[in-house]
Amino acid sequence: MREYFLELFYERLPRKPYGGRKDKGRFHLCVRPRERAVQCPYIQVGHYPHGIMRIALDVDNGRFMDVAQRLPPSAIVAAPGTAHVIYEFSSPFPPAPSPKSARLLRFLRRGLTALYHADPAYTGLLAKNPLNPPEGTEVLGAGKMWDGTTLAYELSGLTSEADIHRYYNERTPEAEAGRNVTLFHSLRYWAYEQVAMYRGLPGGRTAFKLQVEQHALQLNFQLFADHPRGPLDSREVGYIAKSVAKWVWTRYRLPLSAAGHIDRSRLSREEREKHPPLSEEAARRGHRLGGRIKGKENLMGANRKRRAEAEHKLAGALARLEERGSPITVRALAREAGVAVNTAKKFLKRKK
Repeated sequence: MREYFLELFYERLPRKPYGGRKDKGRFHLCVRPRERAVQCPYIQVGHYPHGIMRIALDVDNGRFMDVAQRLPPSAIVAAPGTAHVIYEFSSPFPPAPSPKSARLLRFLRRGLTALYHADPAYTGLLAKNPLNPPEGTEVLGAGKMWDGTTLAYELSGLTSEADIHRYYNERTPEAEAGRNVTLFHSLRYWAYEQVAMYRGLPGGRTAFKLQVEQHALQLNFQLFADHPRGPLDSREVGYIAKSVAKWVWTRYRLPLSAAGHIDRSRLSREEREKHPPLSEEAARRGHRLGGRIKGKENLMGANRKRRAEAEHKLAGALARLEERGSPITVRALAREAGVAVNTAKKFLKRKK
């Protein structure tokens, strides 16, 4: 049975899973071909593109053997006082499960976590490799395969919804959501408020990126100084900061009203909390005719500028086509000037 589980574990790996190893206190993670990834002491066990094959738990207490006797897992990769516990599904869940399957999967994850008193912040993406376990660990378990419904039935006899809620409520929100998720949301909200100060400045994008990275490192120590696992690795913090800085700089724009104020009606609930409503005096100023006219004038000025630039491009393109003796068509003119076909068509109509 155990040999069958290990064979199935290998066959269900994606073509290029994540593989990782620890070296001199640092964790190195990268995508590797399956033949090389299985040689790593840590390997991807979580959500695969082709399905959800198993649930993995990170248990940092010595009670996992007692629980395992009541609800046998497929494998336990154990070291003294800690273990990664794996429950393998005989029938995998699809990568995008139906609402009913998603509820079942969520109950299994949360229920098993509460039953083992495992780490609720553990995402289950990587675990100790049962095919090549890290030094100082051993692989236990008989390789039992579970049907999701059967596992839920057995689990419900050992724990209840009230026990699950109580276990999760005792944990901090940061622990339940995960350190990565907590840092990501805290950092992006801060970046939304800061990015406007760097736009339009020479080297503003680079300066903004450096500022985000510096603030991410500060947040990492502020948020997780008392976390059971401590702060995140600096490289992982760097990846999160790089992602946030790039997206906020290229994609984030606060919607503005005609008066130039932030339009809170177009913000999400979380963003509205970051931008309180205007005072009565500021709101009255925003509704005055002068404010509206100023916003409209700015918009009209921008439109005039774009039209003038298009006219200049089209005039130059027309002169080049005539100089070469090429036929003057709408598409040829648009292609030469690098503008839309409709813009070139209107330009030719005005020239006739």
